[in-house]
Parts: sequence; C-alpha cells; structure tokens
Amino acid sequence: MTQNNRLKSYLHSPYRKLFILLLALAPYVIFEGCGSSKNITAKSQADTTAKVVKNADPFSTLDDHKEAIDSAVVEERLEAARQEWLRALAAEQRKDKNEVVRRFEGAIDILNRLVYFPNVNENKDFQELTKSVIEDYEKFVSKIDVLPPSASIFALRQKFNEEMSKMDIRNIPIPKTSDLGRTQVPLTINPEVEKTIAWFMQGNGRQFMAKWLGRSGKFFPKMKEIFREEGAPEELIYLSMIESGMNPTVVSKAQAVGLWQFIQGTGAMYGLKSNWWLDNRRDPWKATRAAARHLKDLHRAMGDWHLALSCYNCSMTRIRRCMAETGDTTFWGIRDCLPKETQNYIPLYIAATLIAMDPARYGFTNIVYESPVDYDTVYVHEAVDLNALGNAAGVSGLDIKSLNPELLQPSTPPVEICGPEGYCLKIPSGTVMKFAERYARLTPEEKRPWLIHTVERGESLRSIARTYGLTTDQLADYNNISSSEHVKRGSRIRVPMTVMAPGVVATNEALATTTTSKDPAPVPVIKKASKISHRVKHGETLNSIAAHYGVRVSDIRNWNNISYRHKIKRGQLLAVYIDRSSKQTPTNDVAEKVSAKKDAGGTARIHAVRPGETMTSIAKNYGTTVDQLAEWNDGMDAASLQAGQKLKLYAPNKTASKGDTDQPAKSSKRTTYKVRNGDTLSSIADRYGVSLSQLKKANHLRRNTITKGKRLVIPG
Repeated sequence: MTQNNRLKSYLHSPYRKLFILLLALAPYVIFEGCGSSKNITAKSQADTTAKVVKNADPFSTLDDHKEAIDSAVVEERLEAARQEWLRALAAEQRKDKNEVVRRFEGAIDILNRLVYFPNVNENKDFQELTKSVIEDYEKFVSKIDVLPPSASIFALRQKFNEEMSKMDIRNIPIPKTSDLGRTQVPLTINPEVEKTIAWFMQGNGRQFMAKWLGRSGKFFPKMKEIFREEGAPEELIYLSMIESGMNPTVVSKAQAVGLWQFIQGTGAMYGLKSNWWLDNRRDPWKATRAAARHLKDLHRAMGDWHLALSCYNCSMTRIRRCMAETGDTTFWGIRDCLPKETQNYIPLYIAATLIAMDPARYGFTNIVYESPVDYDTVYVHEAVDLNALGNAAGVSGLDIKSLNPELLQPSTPPVEICGPEGYCLKIPSGTVMKFAERYARLTPEEKRPWLIHTVERGESLRSIARTYGLTTDQLADYNNISSSEHVKRGSRIRVPMTVMAPGVVATNEALATTTTSKDPAPVPVIKKASKISHRVKHGETLNSIAAHYGVRVSDIRNWNNISYRHKIKRGQLLAVYIDRSSKQTPTNDVAEKVSAKKDAGGTARIHAVRPGETMTSIAKNYGTTVDQLAEWNDGMDAASLQAGQKLKLYAPNKTASKGDTDQPAKSSKRTTYKVRNGDTLSSIADRYGVSLSQLKKANHLRRNTITKGKRLVIPG
C-alpha cells in the first residue's frame, strides 16, 4: 500500500477522529517531546506524543485503609525475605554456591522494595533483618574463592577489596597503553592500577567485566550524548560500570539506587523524584544527566577529577579531612588515609575505563553487545496496568517494564502523582499509531491495575479482604465469585490497586522479578553451639531476649521459626544457641558487651541511632565533634546515617540541659530518662539493655503503665 492510499484508508476508517487529533498534536510532539528524552539511534524517528484521556478512579475510597494495609503487607514482605534468607543458609550448608547467591539476592531484593513504604526505615524489624541478611551475605562472599556470575556488583566489590592485598601479577602480562592523554580524567598507571587490570583480565572480575561490556551497548551511546550535552568528560560514563554493573534497578545496602547509585537525598538535589509509584533514580537517562551535573559540581569544588570521584564514593568532608591530615592535595597522596573501598575506587575506575575504551587489547573479544535502546513516547493520564499497555503496543508487560525501569508498580502512576501532563511512557519505536488505536479500544476493566494474591493456608475471602482494606462483597465481586465461597489454598485472587495509597506491594506475577516458594524454608542446622531453653517471662520481647544472650533477634526467629506475623507469648519456650567459639555469655547489661577500650578520655559505648537523629545531634549529646564521630565509625558520613544503626563512641556523655533528648541525663550519682510519647517500660528497658524487672524495681513500680514526662532511674 502506497503512502497516499494508507492516508486515505485512515481518513475513512472508524479512527478518523483519533487520526485528526494526532495530526493536531503534531507540532507539540515535534518541539516538546516527552521530557528531555530522545531516541538513541540516528535512524530512529523523533519522539512522538499521544495524549490519552484521563478517567476518574472508582477505587480512590480505598485510600482510607492505608495504615492497616501497610502493617499487614510489611509483615508479609519481611517474612518472605526471612524465608529467602533461610533458604540461602540451607543452600550454604549444601555447598550450593549459585543457590546461596540467588537466595541472598532474592531476600535483599524483597527488602529493597520495602524501602519505598512510608516510614519503613523506622521499623525495627526491617532494620534488624536487613542488617542480618547483609552480614551473612558478606560472610559468605569472604569465604568463597570464586564468585558465581549471579553475584551482585556489591559482592564483587567486597571480594575485590579483600583480594587486592594478596594480588600477585608477576606472571600476568599487562598490555602497554600508549593513548593515556586523550581523556580529561587522568588515567594514571601504577602498581595498584595494574593489579586491578589483572584482576579484571584473569581474576574474579573477568566474567563480570565481560557482562558489563555486553550491557554497555544498550546504554553507552545515549549516555555519551548526555555527558556531551552537560559539558562533562565523556569518559566518565565508564564509572557506571563499577557503580552498578550497568544495572538500572540495583539497590545497595545504603539504599543507593540505579546506574549511578544515588541516595535519595542527593538524587532529590538533582531533580530525581522517588515515591511509591516511581523512582527516577532507576531511569537510565534522568539518572545519567543528574550524575553528569553532580560530578561537575564535585570537580568544581575540589579542582581535581580523582578527588571529585573520591567524593562521589566517600564524602567531601572525609576527603578534605584527609587532605588536612596529610598536607597533600592529590588522591594518591591521601590514599592511605581513606577507607579501603575509596582507596580502591580510583584504580577500579581507571582499569574499567582502559578496558572499556579498548576491550580487545585486554583480551576481551567476541563480546555480544546489546542493542541501543530505541523508543517512542506517549503520555498516559491514569493508572493503567502494564500488561494492558503492552497489549496496546503489541509487546508484553515485561517489555514495557524494561523500557520504563523507574516504574515500581505494575501500572503507570495516577494523575495525582504525575501532574496534569501525565506520565511519559516509553513504548517500542514505531508503535505510536497502533498504540493509540488499541488503547482507545481498551475497556476500564482491562486498564485496571490488579494485584494477584495467592491464597495461603488458613486464609479466607474475608481475611484477605480485611488485609487489603476491602469488604468481602467487594472482593468477591471483583473475582466473580460468591462472598460465601470457600477459596482453596493456592488459588489466585484479584485485588484492585489503590490510588495514592502506598500500602500494597506490587505482586502482579507477570511483572514480578523475584519469586519465592510458598513452602516454609528449613531451619538451619546449628553447629558448634550450646543450646539454651529460654521460657518467655512477662514483659519480655524478642529484642530484650536477644540483648540478654548477645544474639541477633532475627536468629531467634530462625531458630524457633517465628513469623513476623506472630508475637511471642508469656510462657513460650524458645531455643537459643550460644556460639562456643565466640565465647558469648548471657548478660542483662548491654554495656558489658562493649570493650573497656579508652580513647579521647572516655569509655567505649554503643549508640543505637533513633529516628530523626543526625550526626550533629548525636555528637552534641555525647560532647564530641562530627569529625571525631565519623572517624570512630570508619569514616561514615551524615548521608549514610540510618535509624537503628549502631555507632561506636569513646567520648563521655554530655548532660542534657532539659532532660528531654534521646540520651540519658547523667549526673555523678545516677542515669535518668524522661518518658516520651510512645515509650513503654519494655522499650526503655530494651534501649538500655536492662530487664523489665530491674527497671521497675529501681523506680518502685508495681505496674507496667507509665506516663509521658515521668523521669525514670536507669539501674546500673
């Protein structure tokens, strides 16, 4: 069919009005586009924008049940992560390395998805489980010689930091590089860089570098274009290889996200939005533009590219402090003063850059490069299921998800999130016209974003409805069944997603990236440990019991298979395992577990960071400085501080002036604490590592009730 005949066919088709509307929008499309996105390849057509009409949301009334949904789903997800962790431990006992990595990564992925829930970082169970899973994963990585190919970039970098000190390159021929002067960022060659190159050529890094090079074909063409537009050195795109392994959805243990590993605060400074519906840090092009600007700002502040890159990895405060301590103004001059990861960061960048600029020189041949991303864009003004959008574009929902990795839910965001212009959706290149035609034929039922709930043992239609804040009749109606019908274990129930209520984790099975078995994971076998049977007393919690025996709360859960959806009861018998090799001894005083190490005139102690605290407020309360606090804790910076984190301090407490800070008011005779809103006797006892009975006895209390403002004496 000729172009003229094709045009006549459209003008006489049932979609004539739609075609005329698209023609009317053509000037807007050509000059405005969808944000700043453009197609990557020169051959592809310019971005086209189709306006999709906004529909009212009939389920907005479900927003009132947000808090109940939040609590239930967070507990469900924590339990799913714990089960994955248990399977990782079981696989480790079977010596199945690939399965260990897969399960650990699965547990971390589940926990990372919870980061977008409001106030989840204040959830003690979330903090404790995340810390325990990562600790065990890092222990596993340090024990094995060869990393499985499925290991994350963070496991790889940990392995690299461990192996550098013992790397022997005497028998590894390092190719000579003659074109070092063609980059703005100096590519210094020294023994540290040569060891890093050798590690990528013949060590654990080889299979990962080959994988990154393959992925680079998808991202580097557009990334180079963006860096040129921003006036930043083009070769800095290679930094994304060692930051994220070229994975736009990867999340670090510090909750840094995406190709360029932005934490939420820094990302927001450069216009990267993050909420329950979407996270711009996962958008390769938005994040790349933000990274180019951030790196330029760091270079402007430091005047040196190696120092700017060090600030990107560490913090400007730490870098400047090392410059002051050493009297040197170069990275290589201050290197020994920096944390180990930052010491190795510049060698990693230089080695990755040299190899990526000329892979064949370093033995990387026959690389299969992924094709550059090629897409068009349309505006969507409502929350629409990605599978329905995929059908309209002639692809799968997973294809739409791949083109739009910033989407966190299995649908586009509602207009309340995106604003009147709608969400700029990427679709396969050349499909705009067909997309508009098919979208116009979608019914409200097809557009509706659904969650798929798989029925578990003991669940009923009523209990499932209550979990999601619905009535039994509503849930039955959505699934075309009777409200009195019995739902079988394993059957699938459709639940409509709420709009503006960040309370339900997306579990649409067609879009899920992590799957977990419904069968409970085996409890790990405990070796070289003494078993203690502990009967739960009145007022005790898992936290107080764990503190008493010097073990992790999550370990007690695993040993006794205690779900996050269940609480311990008075009289319940718990198994606790004390590791004989570590000489653990039960204690009622957490301070006894801290060494009596002296420094700066004080005794070593541990501070658990509370919600709302900052490095400045903590340093002030303990009578020290932010720099000193950072030094005691391996150079950590304010941006990485999280609620629940344990800090080491060696300075004496400073008496609080009004007695209402988070720290105890100390005098020469006793320690006191002023009760705050939400406190209980159990939580205060847990905080100070004393038993409930000790706390009540010290304050002559017969009951467990306390009032806000009351000052309690802390025993010991």
